[in-house]
Amino acid sequence: MVKQFKRRIFLVLEAKEHKRTFSRVCEYFLIFLILSNTVAVCIESIEEIFKVYETWFITFNRFSVGVFTLEYLLRVWSCTTLERYRHPIWDAPPARCRRA
Repeated sequence: MVKQFKRRIFLVLEAKEHKRTFSRVCEYFLIFLILSNTVAVCIESIEEIFKVYETWFITFNRFSVGVFTLEYLLRVWSCTTLERYRHPIWDAPPARCRRA
């Protein structure tokens, strides 16, 4: 059951391999969050605006860091569904080098 869940997470995050609706939603959400962070950093560099909306900027920054951290951890955890990433430290040796 964990393997199936891990595979589903992998397919959702790797939208190139699995173009389902939820995969696209996640992909577009992450793109939107990246662009929003870029705009927020630019706007918060204006001191007058930052002073007025400081709480909002801090909250948005914490939310973004949380989402990006979760995404990264899920990608690292689920990538082992691919044969080449089965080993936790280095990728698997080529098939011709393996011993039977």
